[in-house]
Amino acid sequence: LALLGAGGMGEVYRAKDTRLGRDVAIKVLSDAFAADAERLARFRREAQVLASFNHPHIAAIFGLEESGGVEALVLELVEGETLAERLASGAIPVDDALALARQIAGALEAAHEKGIVHRDLKPANVKLTQEGTVKVLDFGLAKALSGAGSSPDVSTSPTLAAAATQAGVVIGTVAYMSPEQARGRSVDKRADIWAFGAVLWEMLTGRRLFEGDTFSDVLAAVLRADVDWAALPADTPRAVHRLLRRCLERDPKRRLRDIGDARIEIEEALAEARNLATPTEPSTGPARPLARFLVTLPHEAPLTPEKQVAVAISPDGASLAYVARRGHSTQLYLRPMDCVEAKPLEGTEGARGPFFSPDGRWVGFESGGKLKRTSISGGSPFDICEAFESRGACWGPDDMILFAQTAAAGLSRVPASGGDVVPVTSLDLETEETTHRWPDLLPGGLVLFTIATQGIASFDDASIAVQSLTTGERRLLLKGGTCARWAPTGHLVYARGGSLLVAPFHPERPKAGASSARILEGVLTEATGAAHFGFSRAGALVHVPGAAQEVRHRLLWVDRGGAEESLPLPPRLYEEPRFSPDGQRLALALGGDVWVYDIARGVLTRLTFEANNFSPVWTPDGRRITFSSKRNGPADLFWKAADGSGSDERLFTSEYEKVPGSWSPDGRVLAFTEYHPATGADIWVLSVEADRAPRPFLRTRFNEYAPMFSPDGRWLAYTSDESRRDEVYVTSFPEPGGKWQISTAGGTEPVWAPDRPELFYRDGDRMMSVTVQTDPAFGASAPRLLFEREQVGRNVGMGLTGLPNYDVRAGGRFVMITESEQRPAPTELSVTLEWFAELAGRFPTARV
Repeated sequence: LALLGAGGMGEVYRAKDTRLGRDVAIKVLSDAFAADAERLARFRREAQVLASFNHPHIAAIFGLEESGGVEALVLELVEGETLAERLASGAIPVDDALALARQIAGALEAAHEKGIVHRDLKPANVKLTQEGTVKVLDFGLAKALSGAGSSPDVSTSPTLAAAATQAGVVIGTVAYMSPEQARGRSVDKRADIWAFGAVLWEMLTGRRLFEGDTFSDVLAAVLRADVDWAALPADTPRAVHRLLRRCLERDPKRRLRDIGDARIEIEEALAEARNLATPTEPSTGPARPLARFLVTLPHEAPLTPEKQVAVAISPDGASLAYVARRGHSTQLYLRPMDCVEAKPLEGTEGARGPFFSPDGRWVGFESGGKLKRTSISGGSPFDICEAFESRGACWGPDDMILFAQTAAAGLSRVPASGGDVVPVTSLDLETEETTHRWPDLLPGGLVLFTIATQGIASFDDASIAVQSLTTGERRLLLKGGTCARWAPTGHLVYARGGSLLVAPFHPERPKAGASSARILEGVLTEATGAAHFGFSRAGALVHVPGAAQEVRHRLLWVDRGGAEESLPLPPRLYEEPRFSPDGQRLALALGGDVWVYDIARGVLTRLTFEANNFSPVWTPDGRRITFSSKRNGPADLFWKAADGSGSDERLFTSEYEKVPGSWSPDGRVLAFTEYHPATGADIWVLSVEADRAPRPFLRTRFNEYAPMFSPDGRWLAYTSDESRRDEVYVTSFPEPGGKWQISTAGGTEPVWAPDRPELFYRDGDRMMSVTVQTDPAFGASAPRLLFEREQVGRNVGMGLTGLPNYDVRAGGRFVMITESEQRPAPTELSVTLEWFAELAGRFPTARV
């Protein structure tokens, strides 16, 4: 369509890709070099180099084409001016220059990690898009480190040749050459570091580091002239002064060794400048345009935003971690920002809630009732401690992890290497607190977290507080929000109603009652209060586009072949359905209480009224319903008449969370799950005769939960993670004797058929069946698939240690729960660079 420019190796044209309907750039090799085998090989190498990696600050390659003997690169068309054009109007303000330099350094860092040296970095090869994003162009002179040898004579460089003999022409490329490159010696990535220093110096001063009328004059200055350090602006941070001196060392052995160190120095200089800003400083001008891009996830592995935050960005902004579902299980995926593809991390099946270590080398997560960590470079995960339905975690600089060990407790901390779990916060029962979650560590030994209380309609009504880890002093900051994070710009960022809000906040002087403002709409937020967003230390924001989720469930009849029919009930948050012994009624957890549904009459009746009641279990005679309640702290076991008469009766109490499993057929023994901080989930039994003294039945270092009595009372089915994944087992009763593994490829939620020798369990979305023999000895067939259908997860109760979220009655008819409207799995992540600059520019802390 038009000629865009010409360089030493070819001409660049604006073109139209007629197949995909997009504008591109076409770069063709100039006639002067078309017949030169070396130049042609270099041209082809440019295509290979560009295609070998993907980075938001490097212009992408779309293809290599040949037509009529002419070879051409099809490149990303980057709109906007070059850095050289921007510099034609003078120096760039320090903060803006550093923000641009950070992006350039990030691009070089990605190339160097792939073994690629640019060798021609200069302002003309840096584009500034209209959104404020840097794009480094023209890796045509790049050379693999492994093939580094002597550089050719610089006088024959294709970029220089056209002008090197012309008097009075200011030479561009040579002004950015390193001394070793100018001498024709072998070069490595330190040549790019020199060029980076020259470019940064020019951005700050508005003039070239070395100038001259001829090629020889500029070359001589590169080799011998002193750098005019006095030309740097007075407000240049000292750290940047030191960085430039290290980049512009003529001796490569004394020069900065890694461009990644330059990026870190710049990020810290920018962060320090923001931290020094006082709350009363006015805005210094309009915010710079944001640079946003979308990360598209593989179709076969979409994001799985369940009850925990499903995405995290490393503190240095170099990597994204997220949870995706592939097949029947979730898994942790890692996507370096300079790569186009994400990779699954080994051994992270069932992962949820990723979070990074301060150095970005480790990712923590929860899986199988344990808090774990794994290296971003691969390898088997390391178990840290027990964790059941955890609700958020953060990794401190002292290598301590602060986390919510369960969904219904205060916060705890544990060494990242494993060890004792120590409580940090405790629920205030006087104000009816039910959970502390989503912790964030702040400077000065403070922890920021979300508090929910009994009776709130959603986490939009939750509170955000800060507490000292040393004194235990707690201060309420605001009401009406969740999942708060601290930004070093002096802001609190939190979620409400599917949006991110911002309020002024300084850890050294925390105060309550600050006014808030909306900064970003359309952030996916779960009913658990998990808002899917995070930001890096330097201010790159990642979030999952979406809205606040209002969870509504439907109850379904499902037959053995998978055919389904809706029960005539309106969509509500139904959980844990249990059939009465005669199969005519259903007990349900709904809205924090227990309800009973008369199937024949179609009538739903509320049984409890105190809230925080869940996990209903019928007694074998159908006269009572047993359930858990957190009305006075940790979940205790209660029962009540199924017709609603009389009052609730506590069966027994202890300091640990408890969830009922099932009753023995004679109604004398209740099997239940207890969570203990030291041993995890254990199976206990309670005799309702005599003194009602509970005793442990299965208590090991593994998690055993969801105990279900067989119809004859001689066997107990349960779930255990002793094989490092959840499987269904059966053992004898009244004493555990032999043990049989029922599931073969993972399994949970065992339920016995009431009228036939059959045991059901779930493997992800698959309903499995096993034919059993219970007399005179136990035996089981191989599992077989009945049907496959998506089943919603639990939002109440103890989750991992709770009841199956389905049931079966005589005749083999299942009752199951599904979402009233199936939401599509998210397939995109949104990344915003320099988001802190936007935050500080739009909402100076004096005005928010």
